[in-house]
Parts: sequence; structure tokens; C-alpha cells
Amino acid sequence: MAVIYLDYDQEALDKQLNLRARWPEHEAYFARWARESSVVREERTCRSDLVYGAAAAQRLDIFLPQAAGRRPPLLVFIHGGYWQSLDKGDFSFIAPAFLDRGLAVASLNYSLAPEARIRDMVSEVRQALCWLAD
Repeated sequence: MAVIYLDYDQEALDKQLNLRARWPEHEAYFARWARESSVVREERTCRSDLVYGAAAAQRLDIFLPQAAGRRPPLLVFIHGGYWQSLDKGDFSFIAPAFLDRGLAVASLNYSLAPEARIRDMVSEVRQALCWLAD
């Protein structure tokens, strides 16, 4: 095979990028994240599934700190998943570390591949950021 990036051919590059294959215990991590995220959504002030655009996936959650001022500083979390998987709700567990320091946290969804192209996903993320700024 031809070298396509640094010293990697396509097969070697795919192997490097397939983190789930490299860490077969990833499902245990996902399960723990789901449990912890569920608790956070129950125990913290969260406005869920706010609509920022017309596509079905264009939804976001906002967590507000207890002593929030009128507009607390905001951290925006854009979940990973190789543009193909996972969900904003899978990562709610990150919110308390920021909430406890007075920051609000927004976690957003966007359309995923293969239904959407990366340029569309980036556009949706930009749309969410503009919605949040407004």
C-alpha cells in the first residue's frame, strides 16, 4: 500500500485511529460515563434539549451553577465520537467540575456522519455557538 500520512499506509493509519479496537475496555468507560451523567442530570440544574437549529440533532443542554449571576462564564463542550457517534448526554459527567467554580456548561449535539458531512457539522457547531452567544 502507498504511504498516505507520515510513514503510514491506509491500513496502519486506520489501526492508529481506531481507538475502540486499541482499548477493548472502552465499553466499560462508556457505561460509567452514562451512569455518572445520569446522576449529574438529576442532581444539577440542567435545561435539556434546547433547540438551536432546524435539524433533529441540533439540540443542546445547559447546566447552570447554583450561584449563577445574570450571565455566568460559559464552557461549551463539543463531544467526540469521530463525527459518527456519541451524544451530548454521554458527557454530562464533566459539568460539576466547572459548575462548582461558577461556570455554566453547554453540551451540544450536531448531525453525524454519514448523514452529514464535516462541513455541515462544523456549520452546526458554529450555529450553536451563535445561539448561545445571543
